[in-house]
Amino acid sequence: MLTELFIASTSGIHQSPSSVAIKDASIFIHEFQPLPAIRTSFKKSATAPHCLAASASHIFAAQAEKAVVHVYNRDKGNQEALVPFPERIHSLALAADGTILILGTEGGRIFLWETCTGRQVATQAAHLQAVTTLAVDIDSNFLLSGSPDSNIHVWSLPDILSWSNTDSTSQDRLKSLRHTLSDHRAAITSLVLGHSASFLNIAISASEDSSCIIWNYQSKQALRTILLPSTPLCLALDPADRCFYTGFDDGSVQLLRFYNDSGAPAINIHDPHQAQNATKPQEKDRWAAVGQDLGTTLSMDLSYDGTKLLTGHEKGKVICWDIGAGSFQSTLCDLHGGVTNIRFETPAGFVGGVEEPRFKIHSVTKPRFDLSTTAKGTVPSAYTFTTQFITDLPDRSDSKLYESGTLSSRERFDQALFHPSFPNSLLESGMAELAALRDQPVSKSNSASAPLNANSTYDHDADFVSLNEEAGASALTNGDGADGATAELEQENQALKDQLAALKRVMNKSLDQLEELRKERKAWVRFEGEEAEMAGEEGDLYADVVMDAYGSPDDSEGENENDQDAQNNDRG
Repeated sequence: MLTELFIASTSGIHQSPSSVAIKDASIFIHEFQPLPAIRTSFKKSATAPHCLAASASHIFAAQAEKAVVHVYNRDKGNQEALVPFPERIHSLALAADGTILILGTEGGRIFLWETCTGRQVATQAAHLQAVTTLAVDIDSNFLLSGSPDSNIHVWSLPDILSWSNTDSTSQDRLKSLRHTLSDHRAAITSLVLGHSASFLNIAISASEDSSCIIWNYQSKQALRTILLPSTPLCLALDPADRCFYTGFDDGSVQLLRFYNDSGAPAINIHDPHQAQNATKPQEKDRWAAVGQDLGTTLSMDLSYDGTKLLTGHEKGKVICWDIGAGSFQSTLCDLHGGVTNIRFETPAGFVGGVEEPRFKIHSVTKPRFDLSTTAKGTVPSAYTFTTQFITDLPDRSDSKLYESGTLSSRERFDQALFHPSFPNSLLESGMAELAALRDQPVSKSNSASAPLNANSTYDHDADFVSLNEEAGASALTNGDGADGATAELEQENQALKDQLAALKRVMNKSLDQLEELRKERKAWVRFEGEEAEMAGEEGDLYADVVMDAYGSPDDSEGENENDQDAQNNDRG
């Protein structure tokens, strides 16, 4: 049976709980379907907005106005650890399948904690104020951080985690900050990223200047600005990136469509000519729960299929909205404090639809500061990764499969990774590549000579002397050392075959790169073609006006020829 859960957290106890089961509890795992009910709860926590993160095995909760993070074990149902940090934590996010916890601090810095190794990495204070919201893309390549200083920083996660940047104060660490999005004029309240892995993926930011901006965060381009009637406090993006939702301080919800019901673009975010034109949402797309005392909308999230929207409110209620009807549906639960965070989880029960994780983290490794003080570019000997593989690793140790040449580059990498040692074919091809890179020729005639330099020359045909039948026959008929000559010829032939195999691998890799560039160029040509069509229509209109005023060039040439003939006749 398909089961869908969501996790909600509160900012603390502000009123009497409506049920004995939730007394002193502040983090709840709630079943959404098929039967709405509280599954599990955790105590001793008070979280601010954007301060909750959950993986398949653990829940991380940054405590409000404190420099500690509570770690709860979902299998054991208790608090596993209390992790202190040098600064108060104002936002949390998970990356790399839940193995990296990202923390935004009060001083404007970002901490990255590898929960399976204990390694902790910190950036410089790039923000002038606290980092209050974080967002990570689907591939864990980019990190966006927002702050009350009105700036949004775009970071490269691989650059931050690189062992070459071991010093948080080094200039290399600054390279991980790609660029800054600074079109807002007030504090950033929320950030969401699209679900695409392409270079056209979007980000949406909400600000206290009563606006939302849609970005292409990789190219630093503001695609569209939306002016709202009130301050947006939280965001939720449709699973198919068709629209997004925002919540206001009066408890209402605003729908902002990218496409109309007919499928036509309602907000054309990919038209560069409309990027500077601000737009306003339709009044009919603002929903309110009539007769409900909800308070400020503090958090929201969408169900897996995008048909239901959950919102958490200041009065402790979790409201369910029907997207199709565009109206209030029901009150799922009434908690004892402001619902500051709501996170839907991927439904369980799909039959072959969702790939299950191959590993599980039974317990987190607390931050170890000794892993940060290492020589630049080196991995310390104490760096260990602790986890459990919960599925059998695929058996890809067959070298014949690797040598068949039918595997993709990813499959070749996996085959080499899961091999007990290194495949023989991989070692042979690597040695052949090294031999191909040597300046010294392979053949015996030049094997004893010195390495070539800029002023030296050698006979290129000498490398292929072993393939000459006459030369091979004369070597075999030589009375001295016929067996030795045969062995040398075989070695030279084998070396040339290995070199040819290495060149083929390089050629295949180059072809793959050319194919990727061709696809990227095709996308850009399509985009430029649309602009050219628009420009062509304007050019045709201008050409028609010119022809009406001055006539076509062919007509002018004809008139000139007629005048010349008339003059010649007069002269005759």
